[in-house]
Amino acid sequence: GVLHGRDCVGAVCFDRVMSTAPGAVVEQAQRLVSTARLLPADEAATALEQAVTMLQAAQAQILVEAERSGDLQDSGCATVRSFAATILRRSVTDAGELSQVARHLAAFPQLAAAYAAGLVHTPNLRTILRHRKACGLAALQAHEDLLVALATQAGPQELAVFCQHIAEVDQPDRDQAKAKALGLRSVRLARVGDLAHLDAMLDPVLADQLKATLAAMTKASRQPHDPRTHAERSADALEQLLGTGMDGTAVPTQGRHRPHTSLHVDVKDLLGLPGHGRPLLARFGLVSTPTAARVTCDSLVQLIVTHGARVLHVGRRHRLVNDAQRTALAHTHPTCVMPGCAVRFGDCDIHHLWWWSQHGPTDLDLQVPLCRSHHVWLHEGGYCLTRDHGHLVFRDRRGRVIANTTDKLTAQLDLLDQRLQPPHPQPAPGDTDPDPAQALADLDDWTATPYNHGTWGWNGPNPSPPPGHAPPQWPEV
Repeated sequence: GVLHGRDCVGAVCFDRVMSTAPGAVVEQAQRLVSTARLLPADEAATALEQAVTMLQAAQAQILVEAERSGDLQDSGCATVRSFAATILRRSVTDAGELSQVARHLAAFPQLAAAYAAGLVHTPNLRTILRHRKACGLAALQAHEDLLVALATQAGPQELAVFCQHIAEVDQPDRDQAKAKALGLRSVRLARVGDLAHLDAMLDPVLADQLKATLAAMTKASRQPHDPRTHAERSADALEQLLGTGMDGTAVPTQGRHRPHTSLHVDVKDLLGLPGHGRPLLARFGLVSTPTAARVTCDSLVQLIVTHGARVLHVGRRHRLVNDAQRTALAHTHPTCVMPGCAVRFGDCDIHHLWWWSQHGPTDLDLQVPLCRSHHVWLHEGGYCLTRDHGHLVFRDRRGRVIANTTDKLTAQLDLLDQRLQPPHPQPAPGDTDPDPAQALADLDDWTATPYNHGTWGWNGPNPSPPPGHAPPQWPEV
């Protein structure tokens, strides 16, 4: 009887703890928020981001375990997706992505550990799992270590590019499906009240041409106090375009050329060498090599000679960059060089790394695009931009380095290419054809410049010119 009484007392205590447990979790979260508010804003946001990620990882693990054990049925839901949509009141899309994370995370133990520690946030994890079918589960698992390294240092955009490269290498025949899809191009117009709905399925090249033209016309038509929205100006531009034709006078010029489409292809692709130079369509991202070959087949081509991330020099005499330099800079930096900034090159200012006011020349290696906001931050907000052995390094007003996710992506792509690179075939006896890889390596001897060596930059009142250049001679006052 005593033992039975103790069991009853234990059951009552357990029920009491369980009834107050949800409130205790919320109370701990409130204490965490109160503690974070005592920190500087950036540190508080970073700490809370990691804490939120840890909670989301625990939530996904708890839900998938409850689904497997059948405990979710107590809430009237049989799956994680239905529980997230019904009980957690998530959208259908968000509920599906939560279910995908919960179900498939077990196949990636390294990612799961980093996720549980709050080092890989949820959008990054969802990006990886979203490419599971395109890449194949085995291919993602084979390169899980590289995925973890990139996911802890970069964002969803860089991870998407990395996963696309895995898919291209692992499934080279998938371009055939893309070629078949080009035959599905269509344009449909449907009446909706007094207006019409335009529904179009275009291939990326045609879409890029249309978007480039509309963007240029929309920007040129923008006036102060214009009541039209961007979408309305785009519709007006489309009407004007249809009335005059793409090559008519209605399309504003950019420099000396009209805005058609811009495709960047690395010389390594043309030589069949491994590298991270995937064809890049300016406004629609990566495209397949066959698509790039089709575009360059009957296009006006402007050659830009590059080696790695360097573009060969094209002028050093004027303060303002010329058309050739702008073209080269747009190839090297399609957006503002501030990490994480997506403002396109055409809307950026050209910044002299070695300031013109401090006797810096207008060399191509010394020019970078910066959007107006970050240009002001650099000159007037206490931010610092320097070069460290060819790499741009950003620091905030406290001197802390701002992570450059583009460099992280490039480093992981290089590691992936080295891992997947087939052994180089040995030349046949008597074969005197030059080795293309060696030819590219030899470029280092004559493309290297002082700007790609050492650590230097302009940090407020303490200028440090590139190696091999004398510091500026300040005039006597």
